[in-house]
Amino acid sequence: MRYLLFLIALFFVGNANAQTEATPQLDIKNGFFTPKFYIDGQRANKWDFTYRIHEDEQALRRFKKGANLRGLGYGVGALGATMLIFEYDRRKEDGSFGRNSDNIANMVLYTSWACIIGGAGMYYRGHLWQKRAVEVYNGEEEQSSLHLGPTRDGMGLTLTF
Repeated sequence: MRYLLFLIALFFVGNANAQTEATPQLDIKNGFFTPKFYIDGQRANKWDFTYRIHEDEQALRRFKKGANLRGLGYGVGALGATMLIFEYDRRKEDGSFGRNSDNIANMVLYTSWACIIGGAGMYYRGHLWQKRAVEVYNGEEEQSSLHLGPTRDGMGLTLTF
């Protein structure tokens, strides 16, 4: 019985800091070219936002991973768009639209579209990683809990933070 009371007390002590600590609520919304950052519902710049998210190491790692993936998506998409523009101009000058173009020109065209689509996918995936980082920081993704369940030796308590 003492063991049970000790674990319950430990659960409340572990959550007391999370319940009394006033951390600002962060939010990120997708803009046209760049994300928009909010702290406690008010618009903030990127530097204030990243300063706040530095407080949680796991959230910071996810946020950086998302930012890197998002930037890579911009680069790959821009590369594909550039290749598409050059190939379109080359075909316009040569007059080789449709079936008259050769296989290599078609491969350049398909590669440019693949880069654009892949870049958009990386951009979207990076935005999801950044949203998850904000959820981790705000405490929405990981909640502490106390569960009673079966173990190998009988019944037991599981405390997760």
